[in-house]
Amino acid sequence: MISTITLDTYKQQIGSGDAFNLSDSFNGRVGDEQVPLVVHFKERGLAHRFEDGLVPFLTGFVGSLDENNQVTADTGEAVSYVGTSDDIIGLGRVKMNLPGTMFPQEGYFYGFLGLQNAAGKRVTTFNVWFHVYNDNPDMFINKAPFRTELQKFLDELQGRINDADGTLNDWKQKVSDLFTKLSNQGVDTQTLLTTLEQQIKADGLLTQGALDKALSKFEDHFASLQSKVDASVASATTYANMRRLGQKYRVQGSVASNGQGFTGLGNTTVVQYFQNSYPLDLRYGTLVKFNVETGTEILSNEIMGYHGNSMTYNATDGYIYFAMAEDATNTDEAHKTKVLQINPATLTVKDTIDLTNKTALPLIHSIGYDSADNCFIVADNKTMEFYDSSWDLQFTVKWSDLIGYDPWYMQGVQVHGTDLYWIGGRKSQIWAYTIDYANKTLVYRTTYTFDDFQEDLYPTGEIEGMAFNDNGKIYLSSSINIDKWGGLTQFYETNHNFKIPVSGSMLVSIQNADPDTIDFCVGNNSAYNPDGTASNPFASLLEASVCLRTPSTPVKQLTLLNDMPEETLALVNVNNIMVKTQGFSVKAAVILSCNNIYFDQLKVGGYSKYKMNALYVFNSNIRFNGWQCADLSTNTDVTEDVHIERSQVYLQDNSKSRIGLYNSTMDSAGSTYHLVKQNVMAKLLSNQVLGTISDVKNASQLAAKDFSYYANMNATISVNIAGTQFDFNLSAPITPGTVNLIGYTEVQGTIYMCAFHYAYMVPANSTLEIYSLPAFTKVTPVSYSITATVSDE
Repeated sequence: MISTITLDTYKQQIGSGDAFNLSDSFNGRVGDEQVPLVVHFKERGLAHRFEDGLVPFLTGFVGSLDENNQVTADTGEAVSYVGTSDDIIGLGRVKMNLPGTMFPQEGYFYGFLGLQNAAGKRVTTFNVWFHVYNDNPDMFINKAPFRTELQKFLDELQGRINDADGTLNDWKQKVSDLFTKLSNQGVDTQTLLTTLEQQIKADGLLTQGALDKALSKFEDHFASLQSKVDASVASATTYANMRRLGQKYRVQGSVASNGQGFTGLGNTTVVQYFQNSYPLDLRYGTLVKFNVETGTEILSNEIMGYHGNSMTYNATDGYIYFAMAEDATNTDEAHKTKVLQINPATLTVKDTIDLTNKTALPLIHSIGYDSADNCFIVADNKTMEFYDSSWDLQFTVKWSDLIGYDPWYMQGVQVHGTDLYWIGGRKSQIWAYTIDYANKTLVYRTTYTFDDFQEDLYPTGEIEGMAFNDNGKIYLSSSINIDKWGGLTQFYETNHNFKIPVSGSMLVSIQNADPDTIDFCVGNNSAYNPDGTASNPFASLLEASVCLRTPSTPVKQLTLLNDMPEETLALVNVNNIMVKTQGFSVKAAVILSCNNIYFDQLKVGGYSKYKMNALYVFNSNIRFNGWQCADLSTNTDVTEDVHIERSQVYLQDNSKSRIGLYNSTMDSAGSTYHLVKQNVMAKLLSNQVLGTISDVKNASQLAAKDFSYYANMNATISVNIAGTQFDFNLSAPITPGTVNLIGYTEVQGTIYMCAFHYAYMVPANSTLEIYSLPAFTKVTPVSYSITATVSDE
């Protein structure tokens, strides 16, 4: 476990002249490489923010303590390390992987630890010391306590070698100069050679062969470091990208549909686990083996895999290892800490590895396999456990120790060789690490962050897993859901740097001042990689809905090419589109948080189980020029055909649907017949028909529980007086207790007045009276009818 050292730049708990003792938390050893030193810098108790390009540094001397209990240039060897921004791991913490040059000999390190800016100016410094333990006592010998011309030259030469500044020619020139200088002093050749031999033996002056060997080793090490630098530059934390290969849409509730664990078997063959969704048994799912580049399915088999969140392929023994990650909602919790061993040839379960008595994880959420070290990694969002091939625990890595906190989200670990990819942080982010098995830790490389859309058309979605081709390609599986609507899984390819050239979709247009409408199409299509064109339409309403969200195309139209009776059209966060159904139907429609949506017409044949409605509209602005709904009155699950909440809707209802209006405004060119307002904040700008009666004594038939929520009442009263048929069109504001509707009409030179007093609190008290003017003679009609409506217009 890596200990964290905490230093406060304003509240140092030591005297200004004292050195901070790190030995309880950190020490070095001669020969160690990439030794992690984790320091938590604070500023007045708060995590340091590392502004202005601040990076950590460590500089000082390693050697023996002098009379002042310090190591100086006289008693030690100078060492130095300057970090980069990659050393900053967040929340005020830095992790410096110190090279072996920081531990050249046994003794003590004494020097400075702090922060410096991009210009090399130190902004905060701590005096620190720690032990450096011996590893190979024959590698270093003490310097002689006296200085000579030869000794000074040897020291300089050794320093040049260490700093990679010296060259063989420099060395030869200095040796030649020394020979000349000593000869001028009268030293003969034999004495000169004897002196050189003694110094070589006493002080370790490198011979030509030893120097060549040292330089060769240095060049190899430098090349290794350069390759890491090049890889780091190539993998800089810019947006990563992928190219879509295809998709599989599996209808929820009919077959196993929710894409979960994903792994590769080498080349283009992959295996994906699809979990059942309600009403199917959620304990089961289907393993599907297929060619990821063509979509061609090879084999499938149903297993009791529960959630099946993650799986990995062990090429050494030839088996798939499968983490069930059993759903906590299930009553059977016996498999939370078990791993299935699966035969990829048959996709059947060969064995179950029970880690219940070995793991500290409450649930094994993910699994990976390190082929270089022949070890398995099982994980949840807090901890990674490393097991050998016999499933004996070797060591544990906690995220809180590695980065200072526990990630709130994780999909899992995927491993290729010693490359560990943590799909987490956020749903479209991958953290890349190298497994340092010998030192029982992970070394951070970079973070890959994906844009919301790939090729400006296909949504990235939730990355479920990764597979690795032998030729260097990386395949990714992505699950696409809109709330409870799922069943769409996409497959992408990228390269080892997660940067692959793509050309983008031919449908995507660049925004401009006068954009053209882009026509996306959806219909029956068995192609593996639809692009939404008329010749290759999206294969599901779900795929069409999520692709319509792309911000790269400002004005869109979705055209249905055939009936899609098994699918609900779910539009969420989709704006500025026209839906052209061409008379084709869908199962139901759900529209959430959408603006400026226009339907030429919409016909539905069923209802969505989202809220048990044929049409559900929430927080949206939408217009239906025609609406036709199947008769759902006999279905006890459906109490409202249409639910409109917190929205503005124009709905031309052609099927007398049962409509619930909640804090919304609705308009129509015609009348509605079964609309119910839930409060006075709901507004209807067209007419809601209360009913028609032929006798005012039956006024109770006009009653409605939401009557008082309306602003106005309207009545068309058709009368027959002395064989003459004519109408009164009356309107009045709704007032407490009684609505007084009074109006006039002229027929054959006679003016008639009609007064309809509707007592909606006590309908039996309602009256209808007709008078001829100007004499105010009461007239009794031969017959009449009253058709009443209410409105907020």
